[in-house]
Amino acid sequence: MSPDRTFIPPDVITVDGPRLDAPLPLDVPVARDVPVVTDVPVVTDVPAGTDVPVGTDGGCPAGASTCAGACVVHGANNDMCGGGVNLGSYCGDNACDFLCPSTSYRTVGTARTGLTSTWFRARAVECSLCPDATILARVTLVSPPGVDYNLFVYRACGASAGSSTAGAGAQDRVEVRESDSAASSDTFDYYIEVRHVSGASCSPWRLTLEARSNNGSSC
Repeated sequence: MSPDRTFIPPDVITVDGPRLDAPLPLDVPVARDVPVVTDVPVVTDVPAGTDVPVGTDGGCPAGASTCAGACVVHGANNDMCGGGVNLGSYCGDNACDFLCPSTSYRTVGTARTGLTSTWFRARAVECSLCPDATILARVTLVSPPGVDYNLFVYRACGASAGSSTAGAGAQDRVEVRESDSAASSDTFDYYIEVRHVSGASCSPWRLTLEARSNNGSSC
C-alpha cells in the first residue's frame, strides 16, 4: 500500500445519511389491508330496455344489476316511512252530492318508476260536503318481468292499511279508505312502500296513484 494514502475501514463509510449496511427498522407499518369501497351510486330512474349482464364491471354483488354503468342494489332503500317522496294531495270522495256518486277512479299525479325499494307519501282529501262520502285512494304497482317488488300501504308509519304480494312481473294493488264522519274532516295521509323481494333487472317498476272525485268535476 502506498504510504501517502490512508486506509479507511468500510464499516465507517457514510454517504450523506445512515449507514448503507445498517439494518432496516422493525417498527415501520406495512400496508397489508386496504379498505374496499363498497358504496356505489344507486340509480333509481332508468328507462326500460337497458339491461346489462350482472357483474360486467366486476363490482356488482349477486342480486344487483349494472345499469348505465352504475351498480344498482335493488333492495337498497335510503328513505324512511315519513321521509318518502311526497306525491301530493288529491280529492278522494266517492260521492259529489246526493244525486251524483263518483264511481270510477282517475289517475292523479305523475306515475313514478324506479329500480330500488322506495317510500312515498300522499294525502287523500275530503272535498265533498255530502254525508256517507267515503274517502278512497288506490295505489297500483307493476313489477318488471322476472323481478318481484311488493306493495305496502300504511295509514301511519307502522300501521298497515293493506298490502299486495302478487309476484314477479305482476300487478300489485291496494285500496285505502276512510269512512265519512259528519263531525270532522276525513282527510288522511297515507304512506307507500315499494319493497324489492327478488330478481334483478334494469327495467323499472311503475307506481300509479288513483283517487275518486275531483271536487265534483268527475261526476
